Amino acid sequence: MYCTFRTPNCELVEQRIASNFLMTGSDLHNLYTECLHQPGDYNCIDHLGIDAFMNDDKVKVDMNANPNVKWQLCNATLSKNYERDEEGSFKTYERLLRE
Repeated sequence: MYCTFRTPNCELVEQRIASNFLMTGSDLHNLYTECLHQPGDYNCIDHLGIDAFMNDDKVKVDMNANPNVKWQLCNATLSKNYERDEEGSFKTYERLLRE
């Protein structure tokens, strides 16, 4: 469950559901697999490959990223304050296609 409109009540329910679900040892994104439990576990998501790729020095240079910053899959502050747009990227794609 994800809150479309971030309200305190919705966030509380979302946290309760996620917490209860994680106690089952299942993956919230795939009910048919067991949780991988990797270092820095992010809700059982297989992230070791993308962690290694995004933290590779050559990739950081190619992306013009700060070489001293370690990339992480999730950022709780960013995620909590992220606002979803009901139309997604539709407006952006439309503008790009016109250019």
